[in-house]
Amino acid sequence: MKETHPLIFADQWTLLRLIHRHGLKNPAATLRLAGFFFVSLLLAPIRLADQWLFGKKLRETRLDPAPVMVLGHWRSGTTLLQTLLSKDPQFGYLSGYQAFMPGIELIHLKPIYELIRRAIPRKRRMDNMPRGLTVPEEEEFALTATSLTGSYHSLWFPKDESYFEKFVLFENCSPREREQWKSEYVRLLKRIALATGRTKLMLKNPPNTARIGILLEVLPESKFVHIQRNPYDVFLSMRNMYEKSIRPLFLEPMSDEEIEEKIFLWYEKLNRAYLRQRTLIADENFYNVRYEDLEKSPIVVLKSIYQKFGYDFESARPHVESYLESVRNYEKNQFSLSPEIIEKINHRWSFAFEAFGYTPLDPHQPNRSF
Repeated sequence: MKETHPLIFADQWTLLRLIHRHGLKNPAATLRLAGFFFVSLLLAPIRLADQWLFGKKLRETRLDPAPVMVLGHWRSGTTLLQTLLSKDPQFGYLSGYQAFMPGIELIHLKPIYELIRRAIPRKRRMDNMPRGLTVPEEEEFALTATSLTGSYHSLWFPKDESYFEKFVLFENCSPREREQWKSEYVRLLKRIALATGRTKLMLKNPPNTARIGILLEVLPESKFVHIQRNPYDVFLSMRNMYEKSIRPLFLEPMSDEEIEEKIFLWYEKLNRAYLRQRTLIADENFYNVRYEDLEKSPIVVLKSIYQKFGYDFESARPHVESYLESVRNYEKNQFSLSPEIIEKINHRWSFAFEAFGYTPLDPHQPNRSF
């Protein structure tokens, strides 16, 4: 099934700003954005009703000061870890419905819900993992649909790196824009708490991997779980994700060579920013996971996370085990790497092999399957 663009239910003001910023340079993108804008006008009365009905409740909502935040580069296992943690009933999390219908999701209109449920594929094209309105999603989708502070505008407009640089790395970002991002993020977290009825949140958002400093300004008692994966596997999975899931969402053309460079560059920038900032987290609030360990022994890894943060794992265990049984026959995609790409990864990402404890391959020797 064709990918549904995450901007299709964006609010009208965000879409107008995108049209103003990108329209003259890209008429084709303007036509698509205009279509999204028409949908946003149809939904505008619901957004106004949402503000009227829930504005006071949102202002009064108080968040648990210690949410669990899953960090890690895209395709490092963040979704698997998020999915397992989401089985614990104590946590509230952003659902697919909230992620793609931000601003109107609190008014739960069944016809709209059913329309979206049918439009969204049941599995992600890149890895066949479950997808839908009830599964946990990334906060960045909602941020990007409701403001220009969401970094995924640098995916929809892949040649414009300014969204990523400003609102992930916070480079060339004014104090006003920094405060705006914090305000937008807190508002989103309050909406999650109100929608789920839980103030203790479990959050997964790969861009947050480079935002540790600003996240600690907002919620200084946060618990962080970082997950890392072999850089070769990350590269292959990223290339597959771009081809199957992201390229169809581009609002401007981009060549294979440009996509490859974007993969390399974002990995370098995101992980270098993480490595600079991870010492800001108090030891008792941080746990590091290797994807390979989580895949092999999920119960052991989860129990270790819970013990580190002083949570009771036994109450969550039955829910986690039930989910693991349901996906027991899941098979991962298989890919291959050319010697040239191995050599490039070894050179560009050498810092990650050292920091994360993986051994570079010899590009001139037969290597394992990926």
